[in-house]
Amino acid sequence: MNTMLETAGGANMSSTFILILMLVVVYAIIIIPQRRRSKSEEKMRAEVEIGDEIVTIGGIVGIVVGLKEDTILIETGNDKMRMRLLRAAVSRNVTAEERAKEAKAAKSAAKAAEKKEPGNK
Repeated sequence: MNTMLETAGGANMSSTFILILMLVVVYAIIIIPQRRRSKSEEKMRAEVEIGDEIVTIGGIVGIVVGLKEDTILIETGNDKMRMRLLRAAVSRNVTAEERAKEAKAAKSAAKAAEKKEPGNK
């Protein structure tokens, strides 16, 4: 009789361990990357500057002409129509993306130049 209870207890521990392991895997696969994405989006929205070209969640493209704590003022279109938007509505900062690409290209060019000159170190 005791061996039956021990076997049932062992199966219970095993299923509990599997459940906990599955929760850890789900956390690692889904929740951690989502948090990283959210942090990078918040950082991007906080770093918007006057003169940056942005794209909103709705697909509106404009140039930032004014900043406040929670809102931004953009000009869009040929007629220079101005719109006030929440910072949360910013989907992309095109200007910052271009700056990052240029910096990455400059860094890789510097590394390539460093590799061509073998006697530097």
